[in-house]
Amino acid sequence: MIFKAKIGTTFLATVVLWSLLSIMFVILSISMSSILLAIIAGLFLLAYLFFVPTLKTKTIYEIADDFLLVKSGKYELRIPYGSIQGVSHIKSMLMVPTTSSFVRIEVKYKNEKGATDFVHISPVERNDFIRLLESKVAAKSICGDCDEDGVAS
Repeated sequence: MIFKAKIGTTFLATVVLWSLLSIMFVILSISMSSILLAIIAGLFLLAYLFFVPTLKTKTIYEIADDFLLVKSGKYELRIPYGSIQGVSHIKSMLMVPTTSSFVRIEVKYKNEKGATDFVHISPVERNDFIRLLESKVAAKSICGDCDEDGVAS
């Protein structure tokens, strides 16, 4: 099942702020004929042009048969259910592969090197996502080598 990422109001406010600052610096640099302000305006516009494409980046979370897929643009993370150690609600300002709100889900898992790692995600249907993910994780934890009917192979 595929879940879409939630776009938070903080993210949208940041986009509006960058837009206003960019416009302000452009107007100031033109009116004052200042090279320094023109450079600052150019830097704001470059940062804005780098930042805006994230709006168009489609972020999804897919609960597949054998793994959780976190995909945002070119970024893709596959977490096998057997490596997931915990799922919990959190509030965090850490950067994540999404344009999400600060209310997120933390998925702790063992990475390929065996170290504990985590990813913060923010699906729109948070409770449904957690219920489905926990059912997949529980099924894998109980019988990691079972087939889809729950029979050990």
